[in-house]
Amino acid sequence: MAAGGGARWLPRRPSDTVGGRRAAGGLGFGVVLDRRGTVPPDSSPSLTARVLAFSAIIVAGVCGGLIGFTVMDLSCRGDCTTTAGLIGLASAVIAAVGTGIVAVLTLRAAAEWRAQQPGSTVRSPGGASGRNRGS
Repeated sequence: MAAGGGARWLPRRPSDTVGGRRAAGGLGFGVVLDRRGTVPPDSSPSLTARVLAFSAIIVAGVCGGLIGFTVMDLSCRGDCTTTAGLIGLASAVIAAVGTGIVAVLTLRAAAEWRAQQPGSTVRSPGGASGRNRGS
């Protein structure tokens, strides 16, 4: 152990670092450790935001399924319940996936915005605030 509490680490190959920082596991993936060997603060969205995003995905899927089923059922002549059901299922999946993409992008943008606010109190794994991150 080196002075300052962090272990010194020397990269063996260029893929062991990400932007001058050590990547956990030496593979360039996962948690990126800064030069002092600390883990960056957790800036994950709140539980309320995640529950709302999940609810929006479920509602969009149900609405997409109902719309797809109804449009197919009304536009088809005769008995095409199976076809309308398959179209409704496909519409539900498409609506849920589209809403899921938007929800993930929104949650990531909100978390990044919150982490970059001056004086932000982003939770870190060690309990310290997210101030002076990266300095």
